[in-house]
Amino acid sequence: ISDTRTDDEVMTDAKGRFRFNAVKGASVTDFFATTDKFAILHHAVRDARGDLGTFRLEPGVPVEGTVLDGSGKPLPNVTLELESVERTQVMWRVSSRKTTADGAGKFRFAPVKPGAYVLNPQQQGRGLSPLPAAFLPMPVTVEYRDNNKLPPIEYRAAPHVTLRFQYHDSTGKPTRGHPIHLFGRHDGDS
Repeated sequence: ISDTRTDDEVMTDAKGRFRFNAVKGASVTDFFATTDKFAILHHAVRDARGDLGTFRLEPGVPVEGTVLDGSGKPLPNVTLELESVERTQVMWRVSSRKTTADGAGKFRFAPVKPGAYVLNPQQQGRGLSPLPAAFLPMPVTVEYRDNNKLPPIEYRAAPHVTLRFQYHDSTGKPTRGHPIHLFGRHDGDS
């Protein structure tokens, strides 16, 4: 909570109703209904107040597949995020799902609405352990067809090299340093 923003979560009651106190006079008010059984619902409330009517969750389409290394072998335990290309008025993703591949590299996201998405790996843990390979963002198009079943995705690591760094002091002795951030571009994408 700040002077310019407030966030809150509410649960629906037994009849599926909910009540949320929006900031009076706010130019942007959005709500998201999130469940693992249906696609995420985003609604831009804007300056509307009072009973906003009925909202229906869409069944959505589950997205599943396998994470592979550069040679095509399954990579276990990679955490992935599927982010919608569509954004809210304040540039938040309209939909974002996370999942972790199992021991055989298989993954499955909870259902999402049809639309354009980007699949990315996510580093995990407090120290952000490095990813087991280099991955490029993968565009994914989700559509309602074939009984709402998308063909499995193969998310393969990009060809890459491993860079190792060591800080040295002015005498050439190994020492500690600040974290290193490397950025690259491939086909115009970071």
